[in-house]
Amino acid sequence: MENFKDYYSILNIPPDADEQLIREAYIKLSSFMHPDKHPPERRSWAEEKQKELNEAYEVLKDPIKRKEYDEYYKSYQEFYNIFKDEEKENTQNNTSKNNTETSPPYNQNKKNKPLGCIGEIFMWLTLIFLISITSKIIKSCSENTSIMPTNSSNSSIYNNTNATSGVIYPTSNSSNYTGDSSNDTTACFNYLNSQSYQLALQAGENAVKLHPKSAEAQMCLGFAYTYLGYYSSSISHLVMAEKFTNNKSELEEIYSFLSGDYNSLGDLNTALFYLDKELQVAKDLNDKEGESNALNGIAIIYQYRGNYDKALEYFNKSLKLASEPSTIANIYGGIASIYLIEGDNNKAIELSKKAIEFAKKADDFDKVAQLTINLAEAYVNSKNFSEAEHYLTQGLEMVQKLGNKEWEANAYVEFGKLYLAQNQEDLAKEYLTKAYNLFKAIGNNTNAQWVYETYLKK
Repeated sequence: MENFKDYYSILNIPPDADEQLIREAYIKLSSFMHPDKHPPERRSWAEEKQKELNEAYEVLKDPIKRKEYDEYYKSYQEFYNIFKDEEKENTQNNTSKNNTETSPPYNQNKKNKPLGCIGEIFMWLTLIFLISITSKIIKSCSENTSIMPTNSSNSSIYNNTNATSGVIYPTSNSSNYTGDSSNDTTACFNYLNSQSYQLALQAGENAVKLHPKSAEAQMCLGFAYTYLGYYSSSISHLVMAEKFTNNKSELEEIYSFLSGDYNSLGDLNTALFYLDKELQVAKDLNDKEGESNALNGIAIIYQYRGNYDKALEYFNKSLKLASEPSTIANIYGGIASIYLIEGDNNKAIELSKKAIEFAKKADDFDKVAQLTINLAEAYVNSKNFSEAEHYLTQGLEMVQKLGNKEWEANAYVEFGKLYLAQNQEDLAKEYLTKAYNLFKAIGNNTNAQWVYETYLKK
C-alpha cells in the first residue's frame, strides 16, 4: 500500500462527501493550484498538485470508481491504524538521528469552511507574497552592504522571478562574515545580488567544497538553490548553515528561507515551525519589520488551513508592526478575504480598498490592478452589480495597459461570473469564451481547461 493516495485528503473533504461537495472542492482547489498563479520556480510544484487534484476528482466523481476506491480506502485505514504507532516511533527516531526539528508548536486542526472566490484569490495572493518576503533586510554591519532588489514598481508579484527577496551579505571585509571570507563566497553573494543564479550556484558549490563548515558558504549555496527552485537541495545546505553559526541575523535569514522552502514543497507544518523560530529571532534582534513578516507568514498558513480565527489573530499582530506599504497591502488583503469568507461583505470591501490604497503607495501598479479586479468579487457577493462592473472595467483597463495578458484573461472570467450572477448567460458565455481563448493564446492550457470544464462545458 506504499502508493496509496488519500483522495479525500487531497480534496480536503470528508469521506462521506456528496457529489456537490466533491465538485465544489475540486473547483476551488483547482483554481488555487493553477500553475500560472505561482511564480516560475513554483510552477512545477503547482502542476504536480494539479495532477493530484485531477486524479482525485476523476475517481471520486464516478460512482463506480469511487465505490472501488472506498473499499481500498477502508483497507488502507485498517492497515494504517495497525502500524501507525510503529511508524510514528520510526519517524521520531529518524528525526532525532538527523538532528533536525520538524514538529511545529501549533494546533493542526482544520475547519472545512468553504473559501469563496475572493477568499481563494486573496489566499494565493498572500501565499505568493509570503514567498516573496521570506527573507528580510539584515541590519548592515558595514556601509558597503548590498541588498537583493525587491519587486520593482512595475513588476507583477505573479511574474516575479525571485521566490524570495533575499539579503546579500557584505563583501569579505564585512563583520557579517563569521567564518569563510573566500573569493568564491563573496562571488556567490555578488552573483545573487545581480540575479545571476546559475553563476551563484557554481560559486557557492566551489565555496562549500573549499569551506564545508562555513555558514556563509552553505547559506549562499542554499539561497542560490532556492532562487532556482531546488528547494530540497536548499534545505540541506541551510540546515548545515544553521549548525555552523550563532549569528542571530544569519539565523533569521536561514529560518526565513527554510520556511519559504518548506512552504514551496507543500509542507506547511514545517514551514510554520521555521516561521516560529524566525519570529523568535526577530524579537531578539528587535527587528519589527522582520516580526511583521513572520507573523504575516504564519497568518497565511493558518488561513490556508481554514483556521480563520487564528489567521486573523496573526494578521492583526503583523499589521501592528508593519511599516512597508506593500506588506500592509497584503495584510489587509488577507484580512479582507477572511471577512468575505465569513459573510461580512461590507468589511471585506472596506479592507480591500485599504489594500489597494497601500499598493498605490508602494507604486505597485500590477498589484493595484489585480486587487481592483478581486474587489469586484465582494460586490458581486453583495449583489451590487453596478459597482462590481465598475471595478472590473477599471481593473481590466489597467491590466491591458500593463500588457498583463494573464490578468486580462482573469478579468474576463470575473466578468463572466458577474453576468452569470445576473442570469445574463449569453453575455457571460461571451466573456468566458474570451477568457478561454486568451488563456489558450498565451499557452496557459491549465486555466483554459478549467474555464471550459467549469463554465463552458455543456
